Amino acid sequence: MRIRLKSLSFVCQPLVVASALEQKKAFLGVTRHFPEVEYTVVANGAGPQGGQKATSQLLASGFRPTAIISANDYIALGVLRALRERRLRVPETVSVTSHNNITFSEFAYPALTTLGVSRKQIGHMVFEALVADDGECQRGGRTFLIDPELVVRESTGPVRPQ
Repeated sequence: MRIRLKSLSFVCQPLVVASALEQKKAFLGVTRHFPEVEYTVVANGAGPQGGQKATSQLLASGFRPTAIISANDYIALGVLRALRERRLRVPETVSVTSHNNITFSEFAYPALTTLGVSRKQIGHMVFEALVADDGECQRGGRTFLIDPELVVRESTGPVRPQ
């Protein structure tokens, strides 16, 4: 039986951080294609403490997401803790996903589903952007596409109907 996503939250660092603002825009750009899904964005401090505080604020508001997307894995660690503190089971009650695939993601409880990007690939791209084939420095901007890897772990799954 497939359960449909009903409500979605994006938890990120403060929106004065440029990357958080870009992530929020991307999140809102995608969610507008799914009018049947309720969604919200909650921004707080960076790191696990920020994720914990943002999730506590989210739940105190009465919004009950069936999934939470965290801006990065450090924030997701705090999201998981806030959910445990309220005895909300992951993934039975709410799924949690993130971005970065840091080593701790695998050891979180439950292990975190995350989107990983090869740091080696990024390093090669940075070098390519800085140095041309002939050894001369590049002056103009370039666009690079990165193929992320979805690492599915225990923090996501079908939510039980309530």
